[in-house]
Amino acid sequence: MKKFVNKYLIQITLISLIIISSLWLIPKGMPYQHDIGFHYERMVTLAKTIHHGDILALVHDAFYGYGYALGIFYGNFFFYLPAFLCLIGLPSMLAYKIFFIFINIGTVYIAYYVSKKIIPNQKVALLTTILYSLSEYRMYDVFVRGAIGETLAFMVIPLVMLGLYEIIYQDDNKWYLFSIGFVLLLLSHLITTILMAFFCIIIIVVNYKKFLQQPKRFWHLIMSGILGLLLGCFFFVPILEQYFFSNISIFTDGSVYLPMGTPIRELLLPKWFFSCYLGISIIMLIPIRFFFSKKELDSSYHTLLSFSNILMILGILSWLSVTNIFPWKLLNSTLSFIQFPWRLLLFSTLFFTISIGINLYLLLKTSRKDIGKTIAWFIILVSFATNLLYSVQYGIRKNHYLTFPENEIGNGEYLLAGTNRWETENLVEKIFTNNQELTVHYKKVGTTMTVWYSNNLKEDTYVELPLYNYLGYQVDNDLKIVDGNQHLIRIYLTEDNGKFQVSYRGTTIQKAAYCVSFLSLLGFGIMRIKNRNQSKK
Repeated sequence: MKKFVNKYLIQITLISLIIISSLWLIPKGMPYQHDIGFHYERMVTLAKTIHHGDILALVHDAFYGYGYALGIFYGNFFFYLPAFLCLIGLPSMLAYKIFFIFINIGTVYIAYYVSKKIIPNQKVALLTTILYSLSEYRMYDVFVRGAIGETLAFMVIPLVMLGLYEIIYQDDNKWYLFSIGFVLLLLSHLITTILMAFFCIIIIVVNYKKFLQQPKRFWHLIMSGILGLLLGCFFFVPILEQYFFSNISIFTDGSVYLPMGTPIRELLLPKWFFSCYLGISIIMLIPIRFFFSKKELDSSYHTLLSFSNILMILGILSWLSVTNIFPWKLLNSTLSFIQFPWRLLLFSTLFFTISIGINLYLLLKTSRKDIGKTIAWFIILVSFATNLLYSVQYGIRKNHYLTFPENEIGNGEYLLAGTNRWETENLVEKIFTNNQELTVHYKKVGTTMTVWYSNNLKEDTYVELPLYNYLGYQVDNDLKIVDGNQHLIRIYLTEDNGKFQVSYRGTTIQKAAYCVSFLSLLGFGIMRIKNRNQSKK
């Protein structure tokens, strides 16, 4: 009966977490957030592109119809949900709000699942979930920045940590969790994936003795890496292909904000409420590790304490790396892909919350249970109060927008290098030619153009279409695509009269990468079913 009641109360708490973190979505419209225009446009243009018959939508029908390679460089995986909601007739603003609710649900339940697997106490795991899902930097990402990519990363990154924990410390037969977590992180936010890989390497190196003593764990680590590469190659291989063979800019001058370390005093006492900040509920709980010593614990808890200590150290290092103590100026050229130093607060939040949860659990194993109960109430009250403060001040009371500007592409990170976006904006829906006597008609559906031409009485006649020349565009009738003015698609005509069609059909490498990922997923699924059946027998 007690177990049933505990489970019932835990589910109520988890649902309450989701509701309280979604209350700000009730008012009509959305408050302005830094990146909302960009991500809102991602959803709308994905829906538009699918509606035109392109399910993969690697190049969205975006930016005045020129096409923008969001599906290649940012990925559509999670955005298919709100896009399909738009396609079935829901207003785009409502679809976007439902997407936020989906992220809140995923964050809460994944955080609880991971916490419960690492911390063998449901109540402490629940407190860890509250601390993580209502953490101040996550609230900042949601309310102020509207950074869907990082918010999705917040949702899935605990799975990466659980997978690594299982490989090094617990059941290394669950090595696949590490692969799945990393692939989901890759599909959420590329920059966070790169940074997480760096931190994982540190954890692996620190625990090298484990791998020397138990080589099986090392081989499972290798297997997880191989599986992750195979499952994720449909995403990162097309990015690498575009980057190396089509000269994509990826980071424009307007999207790199280093060096810009924060003064350390502002991390402790922010200038204003919506500053980038780790949060008082985490900062005040860091010293919990000093409330007990290793000698007070049974030896069976030493492994868990060791993992907690590593996370605590990484949390402190990533936290201090946000400040101007870190040599950002010296490493500006190397680390410019990070864009903002405060991205590292995501990792501080992850490392600190898991470490604090473990330390609270271990504290309750000592004679200081009363301190543990006080800490529990502190987590609950401060976390919920912080969320409500953000929700009321920024989400509910702030002016709400019912529409957002169309053709938003942020800083144009994924344009072909050298493209002047301001110049091409004025060339919308026009076909240019060097032959003034040529007669041209066309039909454009999404990123597919059908062109009819006649009266081509000159040599070397070409037409330039209002489509950016990303790798993967193809043209029929034995014509060839070359790079034109502002990287528009240029086609030289070979007949006096004719017709041709240009559409984005992908490259051979892209198709091969998709096949590899699909076959790997299929093979992994068959392997898991066979292993499960063998376990039952």
